[in-house]
Amino acid sequence: RESKTQAALALRNLASNATNRSTIYAAGAVAPLVGLLESGTSEGKAAAAGALSKLAISSEHVPAIVEAGAVTLLMALIQVGDLEGKVAAACALRYLAAEHQSVRSVLMPKHEAEAGAEGLAPLVALLQLTGPGALVAEGKGHAAAVLSCLVTTE
Repeated sequence: RESKTQAALALRNLASNATNRSTIYAAGAVAPLVGLLESGTSEGKAAAAGALSKLAISSEHVPAIVEAGAVTLLMALIQVGDLEGKVAAACALRYLAAEHQSVRSVLMPKHEAEAGAEGLAPLVALLQLTGPGALVAEGKGHAAAVLSCLVTTE
């Protein structure tokens, strides 16, 4: 594993509690995680998405994650990533969409109704995954939660 991936995995694990989330956020981890999400290996992208999802549990971190450009990159990961990456990205989007209005405008632009449908296609595809295992079920749950946030957010 490359060192950036190992670091993101460690951050993901450490961010499981609120104190660590605050410390990780204060240390400036958002930008490097978004950078890994953009240019990392498949495993690195999944680890970065997982770490960002844990950071996004604390609503005060959400604006910085959104402003760093994570939403578009997470949607791209849902579209072309491996299953672990898709699930981690959907989990991150779940927390981001619940807390930040601009996520809706990225996924469902008002200027073009069809653009919104295209933007949601990866989430709908995640809902349609088949196969055994908790990861598939988890991915479906996160995708449904994101879509629910988009429908209920004004």
